[in-house]
This record gives sequence, C-alpha cells and structure tokens, in this order.
Amino acid sequence: MPDHNGACLRIEPPSRKILIRDVICLNSENGLLGGVAKEDGVMTIEDSLFSGHGKGAGRTACI
Repeated sequence: MPDHNGACLRIEPPSRKILIRDVICLNSENGLLGGVAKEDGVMTIEDSLFSGHGKGAGRTACI
C-alpha cells in the first residue's frame, strides 16, 4: 500500500471476541492491525504463524 499501512489481518471496528486459528501470515507490511474492545474483549490465536513483516521503518506491528 502507498502509505505502508497494509495488514495481513485488519480488524475494524474492535470486536468483543476474536478467534484466529491455523493462519500463516508472511511478509506483509503489518501482521495484524486492530483488536478487541477495551473493556471485555478477548483475542485467541491458535496454531498460527506471523513472520517477516515490515519495511524496516521501525514502526511495524506483527501482532
């Protein structure tokens, strides 16, 4: 993406419950962007791989 804000998984708007299972996410600008609700959100990641993200700018999120 031109703004270097691409993601393998993007979660918008924040959710209460998220299950990520059996996902392989390689070499994207950011692995996972977004997340769960601040008050009672739960994110579970099972048997997944996030690796090789970013462009070297120092502002990259893998998860």
